[in-house]
Amino acid sequence: MIPAWLMKAVAPVFSKVFLPILIVLALIVAGCVSFNKGMAKIDSIIADAKRSAFNERDAYWTGQIEKSNAMQARRETAQAVEAMRISAETAKTIADQRAKLITLEKANASLPNGTAVGLDRGRVQLLPD
Repeated sequence: MIPAWLMKAVAPVFSKVFLPILIVLALIVAGCVSFNKGMAKIDSIIADAKRSAFNERDAYWTGQIEKSNAMQARRETAQAVEAMRISAETAKTIADQRAKLITLEKANASLPNGTAVGLDRGRVQLLPD
């Protein structure tokens, strides 16, 4: 232990000089710790706000992209339906024209002088109006 004479010699100096300094230092340390915890809390609040804002914008743009993709899919579907309609209409027109050609060729072949070159009265009558 500390000898009693040393305690008697140091006690007045300690109580008048070092004790107030220690108390001030303890208060400064406590203030720094509190300030640091407060700043950490503020940083946490700011990080949460940033994360929340990021998630909101991400959700907004994800929704916009999905909406745009759905509109594009509808346009593509409508375009495919229109292309199929046009293709069927074209195929029907081609089939009709082929049928007319076959009918015309049969009528031409049935005329007398089927191998003759040039137009005669029967061939002219076969021509469309």
